[in-house]
Amino acid sequence: MIPRRAFVAGLAAALLAGSGAAAQQGERVSRIGILLVARPQMAEWLRELYSKRFRELGWQDGGNFRMDIRHTIAPDQTGELAFSLVAAKPDVLIAVGPYSAHSLKEATDTIPIVLAAVADPVSRGLVASLARPGGNITGVSHLAGTGFDGKERQILSELLPRAERFALLRNPRNRMWAHFPIRERLDVLRRERGITLDVVEVGTVDDVPPAIERAARLGAKGVIVTADAVFHGAQQRIIELTAKHKLPAIYPDRSFVSAGGLVSYGTAYRDMFLRSADYVDKILRGTKPADLPIEQPSRFELVINLKTAKMLNLTIPPSLLLRADQVIE
Repeated sequence: MIPRRAFVAGLAAALLAGSGAAAQQGERVSRIGILLVARPQMAEWLRELYSKRFRELGWQDGGNFRMDIRHTIAPDQTGELAFSLVAAKPDVLIAVGPYSAHSLKEATDTIPIVLAAVADPVSRGLVASLARPGGNITGVSHLAGTGFDGKERQILSELLPRAERFALLRNPRNRMWAHFPIRERLDVLRRERGITLDVVEVGTVDDVPPAIERAARLGAKGVIVTADAVFHGAQQRIIELTAKHKLPAIYPDRSFVSAGGLVSYGTAYRDMFLRSADYVDKILRGTKPADLPIEQPSRFELVINLKTAKMLNLTIPPSLLLRADQVIE
């Protein structure tokens, strides 16, 4: 027989545990949906990054917080995924990249949307202005280089000082190019700097192999890969094909270099994602997205892969190594 004192103590403990569980069950669970165009590895990396940041902000995934991440390597599938995310009725949505942003904007005008890694949200028609975005969209933008007269081309020229011809891979469907004076910039490069830049268009992942082969046939000595979901979806193929043709390439972010690419220069994406989590936290705690100005990036990073440089028989100038944020041995 159980002693009376032990029985009473056990009953009290059970009641307290039950009341705690009931309180936990009664706590409201906040839900966010995340949409991105990326490979599964990138989606998993992002899940871990967001989970860690949200824990720091007081949100426990699986407790008072739920994340629903949906991803695809095909940009034209974001529309369907966006509507399925909205149908789940999340409290906040995170749009990683422009394709996700436009798809989520079309899917809802009421659920708050936080931008992450979306260049030029004003000219893309996503928000009214950076200072006063209005509506249900805010977040963190980034500066997407065009490669014409930005740091990307300058870095490639430092790597290949005698090269006079480069190829630039771009997706003509990307709205970044809608008002960009391509022909004028090409003329300026030829006339003032003696550089020929061949623009090679890549609309889908399947266009990547013939595009790089065309760049090689044209006599390009280096390749500039612009920021676009198509190129992220074809990341490994681009790295393998540029290596096959012995073409040094510069990429828009460090994930390419970590996967074996030569060099990258661009916005520090990790910082952007962490800041977008801060925006979600503020919205979940009551701030309206229309009252949160869109933040622009303040840090850029240069990453170099020395193993790839050696494979390409390329010597990295000491000036570039000194400026690099990370050198992969």
